[in-house]
Amino acid sequence: MLYFIPLQPKLFIFTMSTSKRLFLLDAYALIYRSYYAFIKNPRINSKGENTSAIFGFINTLEDLLKRENPSHLAVAFDPPGPTFRHTAFEAYKAQREKTPETIIWSIPYIKEILKAYRIPILEVEGFEADDVIGTLSLKAEKEGFETYMMTPDKDFGQLVSEHSFIYRPRYGSSEFEVMGIEEVNKKFGLKHPCQIIDLLSLMGDTSDNIPGCPGIGIVTAQKLIAEFGDIDTLLNNTDKLKGSVKEKVENNREQILFSRFLATIKRDVPIEFVEEEFRMVPRDEKKIMSIFEQLEFRTLMKRISASNSYADSEKKPSGHSEGEKKLFTPIFVEASQPGASKKKPAGLNLQNSLWDEQGNAVGSSSLPTKIKTQQNIVGNDLFSNNLSAINPDESTDSLPESILSSLKNTAHYYHILDNEKDIGGFIKEFSESDFFAFSTKKQGTEAMNAQMTGIAFSKEKNKAYYLPCPNNRKKCKELLNSFKPLFENKHSLKIGYDLKNEILLLRNYELSLAGPLFDILIAHYLIQPELRHDLDFLSKSYLNYQCLIKEGLPELKAKKQGESQDLNAEQSLRVEQDLGVQQSLSAEQNLSAEQDLSAEQDLNVKMAAEFICEQADLYLQLKSKLETEIEQGGLNNLYYEIEAPLIYVLADMENSGVYIDTEALKSSSVLLTEELNGIEQEIYDLAGTTFNVNSAKQVGDVLFERLRIVEKAKRTKTGQYSTSEEVLETLRSKHPIVSKILNYRGLKKLLSTYIDALPPLINPKTGKIHTSFNQAVTATGRLSSSNPNLQNIPIRDDKGREIRRAFSAGPGELFLSADYSQIELRVMAHLSEDENMIKAFRLDQDIHAATAARIFKLPIEDVDQDMRRKAKTANFGIIYGISTFGLAERMGVSRAEAKKLIEDYFETYPKIKAYMDHSVQMARENNWVETVFHRKRYLPDIQSRNAVVRSYAERNAINAPIQGTAADLIKIAMVRIHLALESAQLKTKMILQVHDELDFIVPEEELEQVKKIIIYEMENAASFKVPIKAEIGVGKNWLEAH
Repeated sequence: MLYFIPLQPKLFIFTMSTSKRLFLLDAYALIYRSYYAFIKNPRINSKGENTSAIFGFINTLEDLLKRENPSHLAVAFDPPGPTFRHTAFEAYKAQREKTPETIIWSIPYIKEILKAYRIPILEVEGFEADDVIGTLSLKAEKEGFETYMMTPDKDFGQLVSEHSFIYRPRYGSSEFEVMGIEEVNKKFGLKHPCQIIDLLSLMGDTSDNIPGCPGIGIVTAQKLIAEFGDIDTLLNNTDKLKGSVKEKVENNREQILFSRFLATIKRDVPIEFVEEEFRMVPRDEKKIMSIFEQLEFRTLMKRISASNSYADSEKKPSGHSEGEKKLFTPIFVEASQPGASKKKPAGLNLQNSLWDEQGNAVGSSSLPTKIKTQQNIVGNDLFSNNLSAINPDESTDSLPESILSSLKNTAHYYHILDNEKDIGGFIKEFSESDFFAFSTKKQGTEAMNAQMTGIAFSKEKNKAYYLPCPNNRKKCKELLNSFKPLFENKHSLKIGYDLKNEILLLRNYELSLAGPLFDILIAHYLIQPELRHDLDFLSKSYLNYQCLIKEGLPELKAKKQGESQDLNAEQSLRVEQDLGVQQSLSAEQNLSAEQDLSAEQDLNVKMAAEFICEQADLYLQLKSKLETEIEQGGLNNLYYEIEAPLIYVLADMENSGVYIDTEALKSSSVLLTEELNGIEQEIYDLAGTTFNVNSAKQVGDVLFERLRIVEKAKRTKTGQYSTSEEVLETLRSKHPIVSKILNYRGLKKLLSTYIDALPPLINPKTGKIHTSFNQAVTATGRLSSSNPNLQNIPIRDDKGREIRRAFSAGPGELFLSADYSQIELRVMAHLSEDENMIKAFRLDQDIHAATAARIFKLPIEDVDQDMRRKAKTANFGIIYGISTFGLAERMGVSRAEAKKLIEDYFETYPKIKAYMDHSVQMARENNWVETVFHRKRYLPDIQSRNAVVRSYAERNAINAPIQGTAADLIKIAMVRIHLALESAQLKTKMILQVHDELDFIVPEEELEQVKKIIIYEMENAASFKVPIKAEIGVGKNWLEAH
C-alpha cells in the first residue's frame, strides 16, 4: 500500500509496506525536462558551458534520493541508432526537432555522474527506454518489488498495476505525484490502464508521430473505448458505428492496428532483473565532487558534503509506525499580540474591519505576526481576512532549492470588500496611490460582451482586495461608479495583464481607464517575444512561484459542489476543512443586503477571490522584475513610447468596429456556391468518379492511384499521399483536374473563412464586426488580428478583393485607406545605407524600374514590364535571402539566369550585400538581431549544425530588422494619429490595421483635415535617410478606398 505523509508544503514523503522499492528513471524525459526548465535563464559556467540539463537532472536525482531513499534504482537511456519502431515506421518521432546540442554534450557527463553514484545505466540496442522499464517493472513485480517509474510520459500508464506505479514529476516544480490504477483510469477516463494502448491507437500521439485514426480525438476515442472495451472489439463491430466516425474507423483500420503496434510498450526486452545489481550502495563522493567541481556545481557540492550516504538505512518518518495512514493536520494560527493566547483555525476572522471611522487603514497592524504549524504541515490556503500560510521567512529556507512557492507556503493577506465602510476606506487609500495592479473576473470570453463578476486590486506584495460584483448589471454599474477616481486618475500607473481587454470590459460599465499602463503581457513579449507569456509561466520563471492559474476555478467549484468523493483522500480532507471554515465565515460575516448573496454564492465568491487576488498580487510583483529587464535591454522607448500607448489605440479601434454589408456577402455567397458546385462536377467528370473533394486522402487516391498523374507521388509522415497546395502547384501541368482542385479549394476557403463566416461575427448590439487586435503574438512585432483574421484576406484575385467591398462606411461617412509605399525597401535602404537605393528613393523613382535599369544597364524609360517584374521579384526576394533555385522557380527562368540576376543585383546595391552579411554575423555573435527601435528577435538556431535550420535562422537575421522596423513605424503612426484626432476633437475613427495599411471611417466634412493629419503623421513617424511615403484612397467601402 502507498501512504501519504506530508512533512512540509509540496514535499511529500512516500513510505510503503515493503522495503523492496525499485525506482526506474526515464533518463531522456527527465533530461529534456531539466533542460527546458532553465531555457530562459540557462546555467552557464565560467567556461561558457551550458550545464542546465546536467544540473536539473542531478538536482532531481538528489531530491528523489533524499525524499524516497529507494532500496533499488536504475536509469534507462534510449540507445544510439534506430529502434524496432523506427525500422517498422520510418516516420516514427520524425517530426521532433533535432536534439539540442547542449543535451548531446550533457549526456556523457550525466552518465559519468551516475557511475560515480554507482547507479546502473540501462541501454538495450533496438529498444527504447520505455520498453526496458516496462520489461523490468514486470520482472521486478514477480520478485515482490513495488516499482516506481519516474517519468512525465503518459504512455507509461499502460504499465501501471497493483505493484507498479508512475512517479510523475509535476510541471514546473520538484513535487511528484504517484499514479496507480485508480489515478490512471480517472485521468484518462478508462476502466483499466492497459486501455491506454487502445486510446493512443485511436487518437494517435503527436509527440511520437503515431498517426492514430485521422479525425478521432481524445473525447471520441474515450467514448469508443468505453463502449467497445478495446480496439479489436471495435473493429469487429464497426456496423454499430454511425456517421463520420464509422467512415473514419473503417477507412483507417490498418492504420489503427499499426498505431497500436507503435504505442505498445514491449515487456519482453532481452534484459534480466538481478536484484543485487540494482541495489543502492554508497556512492563515490570523491569522484562526484571532482565532476561537480569541473562543472562548477558549488551548491550541489555543499549538499554532498553536508549529507550522509543514502544507502545505510531505510527512511521512516518519526512518530509513525510503518503502515500507519496519516493525512493533513489542520493549520493553527497563533496570535502574538498581548492577550491573544487562544489558537484559532486558519481562516477565521480576526477583525471586523480594515478601516477605522476616519477611513484610515488599520487592517495590517491588527494581523498576527507569527504563524506556527503542527508537525510542519500546511494545507491548502483558505481564503479569509487574515494571513493563512506559514511565514515565508520561517519556511522557504528549509525547502529544497527546486521547490516553488505558492499560496500554501506564502504569507498573504487577501480581503473581500463586502461592506460600505471597507469600500470607502479602500477607495480613499487607493485613490491617493501612485500605482496599483488589478485583475478582473468575468463571464464570457469577449470583453465587449462579458459580464464582470469581480475585481481585485493590489499595491503591496502579498496583499490584495477583492470586490465581488452584483449579477444585476445596473447595480454593478452603480457599485463600480464609486471606483472612477481610481481608474480615471491620469497620474497613477495601472498594472495588469492584457490591459486592452480590461479597458473594453470596464467600458461595459461606463468606466474609463486613464494614465500610464504597465501591461505584464506586452512587457514580457518585448523581452522574450518567442517564449510563453501566460501567468503560470511568468510566475514560475520570475518569482519561483506556482500560481492557481493552472488549477483554475472549475476545480474549486467541484469542491463546492460536493464532488470530493472523486478526489484522493488528501484532497477530500482539505475540502472538508474548506467547507467547515467557510461555513464559519458565513456565520461570522454578513454580506451587504445590496449584494444579497446566498451561502452558496458566498463560498463561490471566496474561492474566486483567492484566485483573482493572487493574479493582481502577481502582476504587481512581476512588474518590478519586468521593468528592470526592459531597462537593461534598452527597451524603454519601445515600451513606454510605442507599445504601451498603443494599448489605448487598439482598445478604441476594437470598440469602434466596422460595418459589414451583409447583403453584398449573401449575393457573393450564392454566386460562389454555384460556381463551387460547378467546379466540383467538373472534377468528378475528369476523375471519372465521385469522391469527397474536401478529403485529402480521397484526393490523393484519385490523383495518384486512379489517374496516376505521376509515377512516384510524395507522401506525408503518416503514409498518405501529400496533396498540399504547394505539392499540387508543381503538378498543375500534369492533368487538368489539378487546376480544378486548386480552384475549388480557393473558393471553398473564401466562402468558409470570410464570406459565410463574417455575418455571424457581427455584434447584435452594434451591428458591426469588432475584430481583436493582438499585440503579443508575432515574433516580428507586427500586429495580428482574430475573429476575423483580416491580415489574410486574399487580394491577389478579383474574388478575394470583392470581400473588401463588404466593409463599408455609414451614411454621411467615407472609408479612408492609408498605405505606406514600399516601406520595407525604404527600411532596407536606411539600414544598409546603400547610395544607389537611397538616391532612387530621394528622386521619387519607381524603385523596381530603377532597379531594373541598373541591373540591365538601360535608361529607366526603356525598362519594359518583364524587366520591372524581374527586378521587383529580386527586390523582395534577394533581401530576404532567397536562393538561386528559389528565385529561378519564382521567376520562371533558368538557374543560370537567376544566378546572374543575383550577382548583378548585388553589384547594383553593394551595401545591401554588406548589410546582409553584417546582420548574420551580429546574430551569430549575440544570438539576436534588433530593429531601429531596438525590438529584439532571438535566433538561437543561428548556431545550429543543421544547415537547413541554420539557413532559416540566417534569413530571419536579415529580414527581422526590416519587418520589425516597418511594424514599429506603423505603430508609431497609429499612436500619433490617434492623439492628433483626439486633440482636434474630430469624430474620425481608426478602425483597421492590415500589414502596412491603416483604415478609417471619416465624416465627409472632416475628410480634408483628416487626410492632412494622417499623411503628416505617417510620413514623419521617424527620421530616415530616405523619405517615408504614404498614399491615401477614399471610397464608400474598403475596396473603393484601397
